[in-house]
Formats: sequence, C-alpha cells, structure tokens
Amino acid sequence: MHIRNALKLKSTIGGALLISGSCIGIGMLALPVVTGLSGFFLSTLLLIGASLYMLSTAYLLVELDLGDHPKANIITLAEHTLGSWAKISTWITYLFLFYCLMIAYIAKGGDIFLLIIQHVGLADYFPEYFGGLALTAVSFLLIFSGNQVVDLFNRIFVIGLFASFLILIIIGLKEFEPSNLQYHDVDYLLPAIPFAITAFGFHNMIPTISDYLDRDRRKLISAIVLGALIAFCVYLVWNITVQAAVTVGGSNGLKEAFHKGLIGTEILYFNSHNSLIKLSAIYLSFFAIITSLLGQGLALVDFILDGSKLKGNNQNRITILLSIFIPCYIAAHTIPSVFFIALGLAGGIAAVYLFCLLPILMTWSKYRSCSCDSTLSLSGKFTLAGLLTLSILIIGYEIYHQISNHTNLLT
Repeated sequence: MHIRNALKLKSTIGGALLISGSCIGIGMLALPVVTGLSGFFLSTLLLIGASLYMLSTAYLLVELDLGDHPKANIITLAEHTLGSWAKISTWITYLFLFYCLMIAYIAKGGDIFLLIIQHVGLADYFPEYFGGLALTAVSFLLIFSGNQVVDLFNRIFVIGLFASFLILIIIGLKEFEPSNLQYHDVDYLLPAIPFAITAFGFHNMIPTISDYLDRDRRKLISAIVLGALIAFCVYLVWNITVQAAVTVGGSNGLKEAFHKGLIGTEILYFNSHNSLIKLSAIYLSFFAIITSLLGQGLALVDFILDGSKLKGNNQNRITILLSIFIPCYIAAHTIPSVFFIALGLAGGIAAVYLFCLLPILMTWSKYRSCSCDSTLSLSGKFTLAGLLTLSILIIGYEIYHQISNHTNLLT
C-alpha cells in the first residue's frame, strides 16, 4: 500500500512539473515589465485572478477529456460537442496562437542572441539580423531532427534555465529597493491581462497529462493545481526581483523598457553593474526562449501533420518547417515591438478562445444536449455564465486595445 501511494504521489508530482514547465517560459520574461507598470500589489492580484480563471476552465477541459471521448484533443472535443464550425474555428485559432508565439520567440530570441555575442566581444563581426537568423536556423535543424534530439537538448536547456534563475534571484536580492514595491497604477492593469493569461496557458497539455496519470481524475486535478501553484510562486518571486530592483520611470525604467520592447532580463542586464547578474540574465532569457520555441515548434509541426493527414516524412516536415519559420522570421524583423504585440494577441484572443471560451461553450452544449442536464446545478450554470461573460470581455478588450494601438501608430 505504501509503495502504491508513493508511486501515485510520484506520478502526480511528475504531472505537476510538466504543467508548471509548460507555463514557465517566455511568459515569465514579459511579466515583470507589463505587470510591473501597475505595481507589485495590483500585479499580484492579477496573477491570482488569472491563475484561478485558468484553473476553472482547465477543470472544464478535464471533465470533457474524461467524458465520452477518451484521449480526444480539443479539436475533436469541439467537433463532437459543437459541430464542424467549432472544429474549423479551433483549427484556425490554434494556428494563429502558435504562429504568434513563434514570432515572439524569434523576435526576442534574436535580440538575446545578439546580447550574448556582444557579451563575448564579437558584436562587430555580425550584422543585427544575425541573431534571429542563427536562432531560426538552429531551431529548424533541431526540430527537423525529431523528438529525441529535441528532448535531449531541451533537458540541457532546462537545467541551464533553472541554474540561471536561481543565481539571478540569489544575487539579485542584494540590489532590492523595497520602496519600488509601493508603486501602483491601476491604468496599466487591464493591458497586462493577456500576458498573465498566457503565463498560465497549460491547457493543451491536459490530454497528455491525462494519459500520463492513467486518466485518474483526482490525480489529474491535483497535478494541475500543484503545477499552477508552482508556476505562480516562480512568477511571484520573479516579479519581486525585477520590480524591487528597477524603478518604473526614468532611464531604463519599466515604462521605457516596455516602449522599447525589452523584457525583464534585459532590464536587469542594462541596469545592473554586477557582471554575474548580467550573465545570468541573458542566459536565463536565452534558455527560456529556446525551450519554449523548441517545444511549441515541435507541437506545431505535429499538429499540422495530424490535422492535414500528412505523413511525417522528411519532405513534408521540411515543407511545414519552412512555412513556419520563413513568415515568422520576416514578421519578427519587420514589425516594431512585435514581441509584446504577438504575446498580447496570443493571450488576449487566441488563448482565451481556445482554453477558456471554447471549454465553456462545450460544457454548456454537453449538458444541454444530453439527459444529464439536471446534474448541472443552478450555481454551476451561474459559474459558466460568469466565466463566459469574462472571456467575451477579455477578447473584446484585447481587440479594442490592438485596434486603438494600431490606429495611434497610423495617425
């Protein structure tokens, strides 16, 4: 009995680490900048709210995944519960989400690669576009090589990510200015919502984690809650580190960093005089971006292969990789501040639709179309209605926000 409980606990912890690992990545790099503009207290409330919101919709996906269609992905679930229109819209939104994320990875990853080259004194030998081009080429080759190669390099990069993060936190404590944490500005809270949502976007992992945990509801929910809690704690510590070390206004402050399209680690790099902090900051950025890029890139290739019913031969993989990396590289190097634009679109529109609005609609449709309608209590209906309203408001706000920003740029 003790051995069985130990194995059950081990698998649950393993599932939780997979969940937290899928959260912690590029979202962590953007959070201290966009959340820091509203201040530490308000940004902490935002992270709590975003985590609870995403956990609620994740629970709906768990119930759908464990329902009548075992081992079904979100596209299959959408088709079974809502019809062919949902399948098509899910397909399109999935592609939109992944392409936005890939553009963000390449755009900021290229900048970080150039910082590394500059740090080792070789910046004069390479043009500005070399960073993004080199990152694109390396990612292309690794993803083309397949799952095993990506898994090997990803493990190395994850070790580097956590080592850089721990060094940065430990040393960064010495540069804390507690007074910086007293700042607050509610006007910057709403624009930060999409980035907080992206930071807790683990829902595409649920079918995989479900199989990993033998479709045990209790273990699956425990793993999801624990994984989200781990991610929240990492974000909280990271927010404290950056916001306590950097002022909001002034030269190289958070506002200036946001307008320049800089991320949290770049702010520390340009503000700190400690060489070890500078080194840890740029390598944390690189490892966070490359692990996210490889994982999402591999998932995108498999998604297109599966959805198009194509064979996974070399010719098809090369064609798909070219169709991903060429347009993403061009967008990453032609659109100003594309990193924050891409993450805003990904979190405020695509992720909310796929991971929040769609599960709500599927759950409502499931209980309306079957004899189990009575099992959905009045409180459950009010909860779904509340989540539905919130999801529509977030998507509506982000569309308005993006249109307003682009209108201001044109005028």
